[in-house]
Amino acid sequence: MVDIEELTKSDLEPMIVSFDTKLEHLSEKAAGLLDKTKNQETNSEKLPEIEKQFEVIRERFQQGVYNEMIIGEHNRNYKTIQDMFLKLKREEAEDATLNQTLASLEKNMDRTVFDYVRSVIDERNCLIDQYEKNLKN
Repeated sequence: MVDIEELTKSDLEPMIVSFDTKLEHLSEKAAGLLDKTKNQETNSEKLPEIEKQFEVIRERFQQGVYNEMIIGEHNRNYKTIQDMFLKLKREEAEDATLNQTLASLEKNMDRTVFDYVRSVIDERNCLIDQYEKNLKN
């Protein structure tokens, strides 16, 4: 415990610097809180506009505007998949025909035609693999 009557001005001078530092720190904190309050007020001012935009979006959903967009996108995707499926079926049919021709040629041992048909079949198989990958995606 310190006797206040024994304290001198020189005893308190180091504490004045500490007090000034603490006072400056509190002043900075207050300025920071003031800035935050101003920003909060700014955000609060934006709230009515945000609510109006939300209502516009809600009305569009209720009117089915977005449903039409989503359904249209699904229909386009379905059409693309359907086209790819038909191409795949045609490729498979052509591949089956080539396999039959290949089997026939293999029996007749015409090596040049056999190699040509085999290369066409390999190309078709590559296309079919590509279509299958696209259908999976």
